[in-house]
Amino acid sequence: MRNHFVAMLSILLGVALPDSPCGFFAAESATQATWVPAGNMQAPRAAHAATLIGNGKVLVAGGDEGLVSLPSAELYDPTTRTWSYTGSLAMPRNGHTTTLLPNGKALVAGGLTGHGASSTLVAMAESYDPATGIWSPTGNLAAPRYGHTATLLKTGKVLVAGGFGMDFVASAELYDPATGTWSATGNLATARYRHTATRLQNGKVLVVGGSNNGDLAAFLSSAELYDPVAGTWSAAAPLQSARGFHVATLLQNGKVLVAGGEGAEGGGVQHTLSSVEVFDPATGMWAAGSALVAGQDGLTASALTDGTVLVAGGFSNFGPSLFATATELYQPDNASWSAAGNLHTARAGHTSTVLASGDVLVAGGYNSYDMGTSGSPVALGSSELAQGTAPAVNLDQFGLTGSWANPVTNSQGFVMEVDPDFLGPGSGNLFAGWFTYDMTVAGGHRWYTIQGPVNNGSASARLPIYLTDGGQFDTAQATTTTPVGQAILQFSDCMHGMLNYAFSDGSGRTGTIPLTRLLANVTCGPTGDNGNAGKSYLFSGAWADLATSGQGLVFDINPVQGVLFAAWYTYFADAAPGSGPAEQHWYTLQALLMPGISTLNDVGIYETIGGVFDQAANTSTHQVGTATLTPHSCTSTTMTFNFTAGPNAGRSGTLNLTRIAPPPAGCHS
Repeated sequence: MRNHFVAMLSILLGVALPDSPCGFFAAESATQATWVPAGNMQAPRAAHAATLIGNGKVLVAGGDEGLVSLPSAELYDPTTRTWSYTGSLAMPRNGHTTTLLPNGKALVAGGLTGHGASSTLVAMAESYDPATGIWSPTGNLAAPRYGHTATLLKTGKVLVAGGFGMDFVASAELYDPATGTWSATGNLATARYRHTATRLQNGKVLVVGGSNNGDLAAFLSSAELYDPVAGTWSAAAPLQSARGFHVATLLQNGKVLVAGGEGAEGGGVQHTLSSVEVFDPATGMWAAGSALVAGQDGLTASALTDGTVLVAGGFSNFGPSLFATATELYQPDNASWSAAGNLHTARAGHTSTVLASGDVLVAGGYNSYDMGTSGSPVALGSSELAQGTAPAVNLDQFGLTGSWANPVTNSQGFVMEVDPDFLGPGSGNLFAGWFTYDMTVAGGHRWYTIQGPVNNGSASARLPIYLTDGGQFDTAQATTTTPVGQAILQFSDCMHGMLNYAFSDGSGRTGTIPLTRLLANVTCGPTGDNGNAGKSYLFSGAWADLATSGQGLVFDINPVQGVLFAAWYTYFADAAPGSGPAEQHWYTLQALLMPGISTLNDVGIYETIGGVFDQAANTSTHQVGTATLTPHSCTSTTMTFNFTAGPNAGRSGTLNLTRIAPPPAGCHS
């Protein structure tokens, strides 16, 4: 989308805008994490699974504490840094997966109970309801397995692939949360275990490496791509180094970082790997990356809000200590690693979970072996927090007001306003209009609003997503507003952020949108507004004609670049009462700011069509009219419009716009 707007603004300005206006896209320096104790779990465990649930707590389920598989589950509360038991699984298990579903529940699938010859595969899947703390059975896998992967698709279904059962498994299955049932999908070309699966930004799933050798004496270099639409797998370019027990992370640029694991580079004996490879979906090729300082398997990788990746712990067959305390931070901007502090306790087979605050919780794992008769690894009960991994930005500031988008997708994004201290000191309110499309090109425009409290001292905000429909262009026809999902919004600095979304409207849509500010930063600073706003910027925000229903505009007025951008959220002119979201429509407004001129004439009104929700697509943009903006005060503006093309061709009128929120400090009539 940014390419489209840069192109449009370039036309308006008559000059080429730089990709990084005013140098505001410069990367920040590497972050050094501080590791602090986070309390002990109720039960030591390793080979468990962990996920962040909707209330901000972390659910840890199952695992083993040596030779015993655990049915217990626990919740970590970041506000008190304490662990407490919640409902137990019906089946004890380790080597399973846990996936957070769009409905807020958590799905546990697969695994095995027990060890060695006495172990039993678990076919039953279970679903955890955070509202009740209770687990419920939710169908059986057709092929019981452990060491598999589970990937949440953009449809809301869960893809389980590979693993080990009675033998190495090539089959894949889909779980449908709407029905609580499992169904077969296409088989992998190569059975594999201890591989990775990563959902790409285009919705496909990349499966990499693993092993299908009976004694794990050899690992795979092959990779495969799953197409959720076709339900089939196709070959992807192979890794340069075969590996398993590695980690894979989706970067904000859409590439996939694969690091560490176990393999045999150069035809030698099996050993832990320090090598790194990066997959580029645009080319379908792998490139060698900068190596880890030390080779590890059983490590974890966490994608942080600033685009970096934190890897922690692991197991190495080199050096005086088998279990690692080291952590490293990957910087995608220069493809380099830097030390990120040491864990208090060496560990492998643990979990790492990024909290809503941006901190990273590391829990459990192994760090020694019972040298007695069992020879089994000893599980840990301790947990630790990495603090300072995500640079803090005060969310309670007007400076975050503006237009934001994922540069990879086309002509869709957000225009937002933050009203600082709206709910009290340190607690503001955020309103964002999300202009996007249906899930198919034929579906046309869609728009949503995201609104709720944002707090100073919090690295993220959990906000409801609303759908407003039933309206008609420039009329008071009644509208209905319904909550349709949840979003988690985070900013790593004043130019970059991330939005995680999960829809509860039956579409099953989930995803992560890396956000880049489209225009130059004006007042945003890490601790709050810097106070350097020009008067025009303070007119940015949400405005509506109170004589109409459920429609309005959100402006981004940027004095640094002398540009006005706005998104106009409305409906078709012939929309019938009670009509659904298919009658939604939106436009964008773009113009130059001329010094000393209070009334802005010939503001271009643009229509963009051909997009697909949260995907790159071939869109086309055309000017369909002009507008005149006449501000009267910080709370009152008149907008006249005249459409010359598109569905509103021949329509003209006047909107008496009122600012929805109180004017920001410093805005004077």
